[in-house]
Amino acid sequence: MSFEDLVGRRVADAQAAASSHDDREAALRRQYDAAKPQAQAAFKDTVRSARDYLAKHS
Repeated sequence: MSFEDLVGRRVADAQAAASSHDDREAALRRQYDAAKPQAQAAFKDTVRSARDYLAKHS
């Protein structure tokens, strides 16, 4: 599952669960905070892969 799919699913879940604007905002913040470590790990993995590729093919 891509990061965009994960975030999209979490946003949809948060919006469905929250009825008022404040509840929706708090739910989105919780979902964002929950997805952030995975996004950071995916970014670091991408950077690491790019660095390794460039080192190998330079």
